[in-house]
Amino acid sequence: MTEWLSHLDEITGVRELQLFGEKIFPGVGTAKIVFSDKEVRGDRKDCLYVGVGNGKSEFDEHRPDGRLQNECAATLVARRLGILNKPGLKELLTEVLRCDTQPKTFPTQLANLVKAMHRVKKGTDQYGTYLWVCKALDAIVFRERNERIDPRWLWQEFCRVREVPQDEAFEIVNRLVNESFSRRNSLVTELASIVSRMSVKAGWLWLGETFSMLLRDADMFLEAVKEMNSDKLVAFDVQTADGIEPAYFITTNNEHAGRAAVSRLTGKATICVVRNTNGHTQIFSNPDMKLPMGNFIALLRMAEFRKWTGKRLPAKRAYGAGTIPECKQWHLPNPNMILNGSLTHPWIPASILSLEEIQEIARVAFTATGRDLWIKEYCGEKPLEAISSEDSLGILETAMDRANGRK
Repeated sequence: MTEWLSHLDEITGVRELQLFGEKIFPGVGTAKIVFSDKEVRGDRKDCLYVGVGNGKSEFDEHRPDGRLQNECAATLVARRLGILNKPGLKELLTEVLRCDTQPKTFPTQLANLVKAMHRVKKGTDQYGTYLWVCKALDAIVFRERNERIDPRWLWQEFCRVREVPQDEAFEIVNRLVNESFSRRNSLVTELASIVSRMSVKAGWLWLGETFSMLLRDADMFLEAVKEMNSDKLVAFDVQTADGIEPAYFITTNNEHAGRAAVSRLTGKATICVVRNTNGHTQIFSNPDMKLPMGNFIALLRMAEFRKWTGKRLPAKRAYGAGTIPECKQWHLPNPNMILNGSLTHPWIPASILSLEEIQEIARVAFTATGRDLWIKEYCGEKPLEAISSEDSLGILETAMDRANGRK
């Protein structure tokens, strides 16, 4: 089986194949799991591809003409195996799909814990991360508990035994654990719900690894906050319909940079552009501002296309959620984020736009006047194919609905 271990839906799909796929795929229960940090073509007959395959895999929801509606890697595997409504699995699949298609999930839901583990391990030890997640999945599906566990008590014991200092990182994790306990009866993928289904010994071991990861992740966030308050940060202003708003640019490999930029600890930037040392760029917007990121990514795609090919990309073709065929460098996963590669997609070509070029686009992307002038200069004539702010929002919302499986 082949996958790039990135999201909960792919991990769940592989685990389903291991546990329930032997009848349809003989030998799959003991098959080797291969993790690739390169784009996978999906054309080998002796492999099952989960969540990858360049649109050719049965278990990859991402197809050349867009994402399959109401599907993720885990639901595609379950559908093939005929276990969509299997007791213990149905609730899990519902939440895995929701977390994979909706931008809003709680930080201690398993989907986000997986991402945090990737951040802490910097994408290494893929199999170790897989085994850690499988313990949680098995507890959800099979309810292996013999008594209810209170993660708040185990958290306090964890800190006492390890003499964890009660610093800022401690306070962050302490808050997360308490919030998780309050949601323990409503979400099966919530940390507190998971451990309540484990035996005491299994829960203690799993939580020990999880608490250690959360503390390190909190430290990384606080390190990102310090960077945001250092001379590494370049601050400038962008014009929006509501007036002048602050924006940040920074070069860092800290995966928390975008989150730190829009937090109250750093002044809550409206836009933050983060470039790592490999040249990949991520752009985050403050969700409270509700800026039309579809306009921003359209101009980025047009500029990127021209710089790569020497040709011009019409504005109407530059809009859309996800990735468009003409410019695979820039991806719009949700209305608040623009990605050019990531920890989980390292094979995406880095943008060849300079930070200065991205900055100039950011200055004009959020007003109709600035956008029209930029497109006029880009086209060398009257921008007949320019799209108004209202139309662009409608196009973006329709595309996002389609990508997320909503009609």
